[in-house]
Amino acid sequence: MAVALFTGVGIGGAAESTENIGVAQQSAPVTMTVTAPAKTITQTVTAPAQTITQTATASKPAEAPVVAGTRTEFGAGTYEVGTDIKAGKYKTSGPDGSGWVRSCYWARNKDSSGSFDAIIANDNIEGPGTLTVNSGEVLQLSGSCVWKLAG
Repeated sequence: MAVALFTGVGIGGAAESTENIGVAQQSAPVTMTVTAPAKTITQTVTAPAQTITQTATASKPAEAPVVAGTRTEFGAGTYEVGTDIKAGKYKTSGPDGSGWVRSCYWARNKDSSGSFDAIIANDNIEGPGTLTVNSGEVLQLSGSCVWKLAG
Protein backbone atom coordinates (compact mmCIF):
# COMPACT_ATOMS: atom_id res chain seq x y z
CA MET A 1 0.00 0.00 0.00
CA ALA A 2 1.59 3.29 -1.08
CA VAL A 3 1.41 6.24 1.24
CA ALA A 4 1.36 9.74 -0.17
CA LEU A 5 4.58 11.47 0.69
CA PHE A 6 3.29 14.96 0.00
CA THR A 7 0.21 16.76 1.15
CA GLY A 8 0.11 19.58 -1.34
CA VAL A 9 1.85 22.64 -2.63
CA GLY A 10 0.31 26.07 -2.43
CA ILE A 11 0.53 28.14 -5.61
CA GLY A 12 1.51 31.76 -5.04
CA GLY A 13 -0.97 34.55 -5.64
CA ALA A 14 -1.65 35.59 -9.19
CA ALA A 15 -2.88 39.09 -8.32
CA GLU A 16 -0.76 42.02 -9.51
CA SER A 17 -0.48 45.41 -7.87
CA THR A 18 -1.33 48.54 -9.89
CA GLU A 19 2.36 49.51 -10.05
CA ASN A 20 3.13 46.35 -12.07
CA ILE A 21 0.48 46.71 -14.77
CA GLY A 22 1.88 45.73 -18.15
CA VAL A 23 4.87 43.85 -16.68
CA ALA A 24 4.64 40.08 -17.20
CA GLN A 25 5.42 38.09 -14.13
CA GLN A 26 7.55 35.04 -14.99
CA SER A 27 8.96 32.34 -12.81
CA ALA A 28 11.00 29.23 -13.43
CA PRO A 29 9.37 25.80 -13.12
CA VAL A 30 9.46 24.41 -9.59
CA THR A 31 10.23 20.71 -9.17
CA MET A 32 9.90 18.78 -5.93
CA THR A 33 11.36 15.28 -5.84
CA VAL A 34 11.07 12.85 -2.93
CA THR A 35 13.01 9.63 -3.40
CA ALA A 36 12.71 6.26 -1.68
CA PRO A 37 12.93 2.81 -3.28
CA ALA A 38 9.86 1.45 -5.11
CA LYS A 39 6.85 3.17 -6.76
CA THR A 40 7.20 6.64 -8.32
CA ILE A 41 4.38 9.18 -8.56
CA THR A 42 4.76 12.34 -10.63
CA GLN A 43 2.27 15.21 -10.71
CA THR A 44 2.52 18.43 -12.70
CA VAL A 45 0.37 21.44 -11.87
CA THR A 46 0.31 24.46 -14.19
CA ALA A 47 -0.91 27.84 -13.05
CA PRO A 48 -0.52 31.26 -14.67
CA ALA A 49 3.22 31.88 -15.03
CA GLN A 50 4.08 28.85 -12.83
CA THR A 51 4.60 25.14 -13.38
CA ILE A 52 5.03 22.86 -10.39
CA THR A 53 6.08 19.25 -10.80
CA GLN A 54 5.95 16.88 -7.87
CA THR A 55 7.61 13.48 -7.92
CA ALA A 56 7.26 11.13 -4.99
CA THR A 57 8.54 7.61 -4.62
CA ALA A 58 6.97 5.42 -1.98
CA SER A 59 7.90 1.93 -0.94
CA LYS A 60 5.76 -0.91 0.33
CA PRO A 61 6.65 -1.87 3.89
CA ALA A 62 8.73 -5.03 4.00
CA GLU A 63 6.80 -8.10 5.07
CA ALA A 64 8.19 -10.19 7.87
CA PRO A 65 10.10 -13.17 6.48
CA VAL A 66 8.44 -16.55 6.83
CA VAL A 67 10.74 -19.12 8.35
CA ALA A 68 10.59 -22.33 6.34
CA GLY A 69 8.53 -25.13 7.80
CA THR A 70 7.37 -23.29 10.92
CA ARG A 71 3.59 -23.32 10.40
CA THR A 72 1.88 -25.70 12.77
CA GLU A 73 -1.75 -24.69 12.19
CA PHE A 74 -3.46 -24.13 8.85
CA GLY A 75 -6.60 -24.64 6.77
CA ALA A 76 -7.45 -25.11 3.10
CA GLY A 77 -4.56 -24.72 0.69
CA THR A 78 -1.56 -26.49 -0.79
CA TYR A 79 1.57 -26.83 1.36
CA GLU A 80 5.06 -28.20 0.76
CA VAL A 81 5.97 -30.28 3.80
CA GLY A 82 9.30 -29.16 5.23
CA THR A 83 9.10 -25.82 3.40
CA ASP A 84 5.66 -24.39 4.22
CA ILE A 85 4.69 -26.63 7.14
CA LYS A 86 6.48 -28.98 9.51
CA ALA A 87 6.49 -32.70 8.90
CA GLY A 88 4.56 -34.67 11.51
CA LYS A 89 1.16 -35.75 12.75
CA TYR A 90 -1.74 -33.27 12.50
CA LYS A 91 -5.22 -33.38 14.00
CA THR A 92 -8.50 -31.65 13.21
CA SER A 93 -11.79 -31.54 15.08
CA GLY A 94 -13.53 -31.68 11.68
CA PRO A 95 -15.42 -29.21 9.51
CA ASP A 96 -16.70 -26.10 11.28
CA GLY A 97 -20.18 -26.42 9.71
CA SER A 98 -20.02 -22.97 8.13
CA GLY A 99 -20.45 -24.09 4.53
CA TRP A 100 -22.92 -26.27 2.71
CA VAL A 101 -20.24 -28.99 2.30
CA ARG A 102 -19.93 -30.85 5.59
CA SER A 103 -16.62 -32.59 4.87
CA CYS A 104 -12.95 -31.80 4.36
CA TYR A 105 -10.67 -33.29 1.73
CA TRP A 106 -6.99 -33.99 2.20
CA ALA A 107 -4.42 -35.46 -0.17
CA ARG A 108 -0.77 -36.33 0.44
CA ASN A 109 1.02 -35.94 -2.87
CA LYS A 110 4.53 -36.88 -3.99
CA ASP A 111 4.79 -33.61 -5.97
CA SER A 112 2.77 -30.51 -6.95
CA SER A 113 1.93 -31.68 -10.49
CA GLY A 114 -1.75 -32.16 -9.71
CA SER A 115 -1.78 -35.46 -11.57
CA PHE A 116 -3.70 -38.47 -10.31
CA ASP A 117 -0.45 -40.45 -10.17
CA ALA A 118 1.01 -37.94 -7.66
CA ILE A 119 -1.49 -38.92 -4.92
CA ILE A 120 0.06 -41.01 -2.16
CA ALA A 121 -3.13 -41.10 -0.03
CA ASN A 122 -6.33 -39.05 0.27
CA ASP A 123 -9.65 -38.96 2.10
CA ASN A 124 -12.82 -36.98 2.81
CA ILE A 125 -13.59 -36.61 6.51
CA GLU A 126 -16.82 -35.49 8.14
CA GLY A 127 -15.60 -35.37 11.74
CA PRO A 128 -12.35 -35.44 13.71
CA GLY A 129 -9.33 -36.83 11.93
CA THR A 130 -5.57 -37.27 11.98
CA LEU A 131 -3.02 -37.10 9.22
CA THR A 132 0.75 -37.71 9.12
CA VAL A 133 2.84 -35.95 6.48
CA ASN A 134 6.51 -36.42 5.63
CA SER A 135 9.14 -33.96 4.47
CA GLY A 136 9.15 -33.58 0.69
CA GLU A 137 5.43 -34.31 0.25
CA VAL A 138 2.85 -31.80 -0.94
CA LEU A 139 -0.29 -31.57 1.20
CA GLN A 140 -3.52 -30.45 -0.48
CA LEU A 141 -6.47 -29.46 1.75
CA SER A 142 -9.99 -28.18 1.07
CA GLY A 143 -12.99 -27.52 3.27
CA SER A 144 -13.28 -25.70 6.59
CA CYS A 145 -11.09 -27.99 8.72
CA VAL A 146 -8.29 -26.41 10.72
CA TRP A 147 -5.31 -28.74 11.09
CA LYS A 148 -2.98 -28.44 14.12
CA LEU A 149 0.34 -30.14 14.80
CA ALA A 150 -0.24 -32.85 17.42
CA GLY A 151 2.59 -32.59 19.96
